Amino acid sequence: MKINYGMAIVDGTGKIGQQVAQRHRSTRYLRAYTKPTTARTAKEIASSNQHKAVVALWKALSQANIKKWNQAAGNILFVRAFQNKSNPSGYNLFMKLNRTLSVIGQPTISVPPVVPVIKPIKSFSAVSSAGGHTLILNFSPTVPTGTTYLVFASANQSAARSYCSNAYRNIGYLAAGTTTGSNQYAAFNTYFGIGPVSGSKIFLYMVPVDNASGFRGLPIFTSVVVNP
Repeated sequence: MKINYGMAIVDGTGKIGQQVAQRHRSTRYLRAYTKPTTARTAKEIASSNQHKAVVALWKALSQANIKKWNQAAGNILFVRAFQNKSNPSGYNLFMKLNRTLSVIGQPTISVPPVVPVIKPIKSFSAVSSAGGHTLILNFSPTVPTGTTYLVFASANQSAARSYCSNAYRNIGYLAAGTTTGSNQYAAFNTYFGIGPVSGSKIFLYMVPVDNASGFRGLPIFTSVVVNP
């Protein structure tokens, strides 16, 4: 459970006892924890298995390598809950980088890498047609050598919605050499079980990833109202 204290408790995330911190727009509140009754989806099972595989890699590290990860983590700042910045543990750094590498189909690493310079995505926009089965991502530059662009999207939202905070899901990635105009309709449909719906709004962002280290660059955001 994470709690942000001011003159009183002003924000929180996670679970304490049988209470779970929640946020809806500008409202923060606690609700009673209820155990999920539905079976886990194939995506949830795959993610859990991937996490377990990376944990096993950490447990197989030598004490010398664990020390290297702990030392490297002291030079890294992560943005955490409430936009607070702090150093990760060596374990958290190892997990974050290797989970990302696993997602983009790159080899995992056992030795902490040097922090790379990652070229930013300069522009990003999208157009979509429900009838045309398109969700076209327009961006520059072309995905550079040694880089992957992770693609995140929300499910279909109301066209009146002006922002999206915690509804993004990783629907896929663009490999090095991919050029602008990539159609992600199939990836969207596969993840959410339904394609873009006419009149709805979809929020998207992409983030560049260094293929050798798993470090991520700065994300870039856009949204699109789906055409018929």
